[in-house]
Amino acid sequence: MKSHPMYGRLVRGLTDALLVDVQDDVAAVKGYLRQTKKLTEKQINYMLSRKRSTWVQQRIRRVAAGPDIQIKRLTQCFQSFKDVTHFDAKLGKTVPLLGSRERKICAAILKLARDGFLSDLPHVKLYFPLPPSIDGLPRWRCARGSSSVEGWHKWYAQPAAPDTAYHPSLTCVVSFCTVGTTEHCIVWVLLAQNLLIWWYLIWRSGTPFANHSVLGGWFE
Repeated sequence: MKSHPMYGRLVRGLTDALLVDVQDDVAAVKGYLRQTKKLTEKQINYMLSRKRSTWVQQRIRRVAAGPDIQIKRLTQCFQSFKDVTHFDAKLGKTVPLLGSRERKICAAILKLARDGFLSDLPHVKLYFPLPPSIDGLPRWRCARGSSSVEGWHKWYAQPAAPDTAYHPSLTCVVSFCTVGTTEHCIVWVLLAQNLLIWWYLIWRSGTPFANHSVLGGWFE
């Protein structure tokens, strides 16, 4: 499927379906681009609709919405791509973007979303303020999608996925998922995962990857 010319748009559609922009951040960024950078509305909308630069990512927070919103947005995304086809020169025939295997994956994603595994956990802060920039806009560092949470989201989703084992390090999250303890449990899970990754990189290559410290990005 990755060789399909519409694959990139599908990935972007999935991202937009799962993550919802914080509208206060969007308004602030648009106001800055309009008043200071003198960009037109068309230029601003194009800038925010394409693959986002680091500048935009640091200034517009995104929330992984609850199951009801995600199910609706994911269904709309999959429906918009279900009839997309492409002539594959190597195979000599027209192939769909979403074949039988991909449709099963879509169904699995919808199940994970329905069970809440793709939504942000309540009462857990995933954005942390960065030092102010010269543009005057607030900047944020997100723990979601960085090396701070490298791989752990796959473990968290495994209880709802077929033919997979439940990772024991997440029992603290499931067992103590209350308002007062959730954030502490997540921090310890992330710490354990970062330590595991760090030692794995040392064992494989003799040295950690660039920017991979012993405590990972979470505590930097």
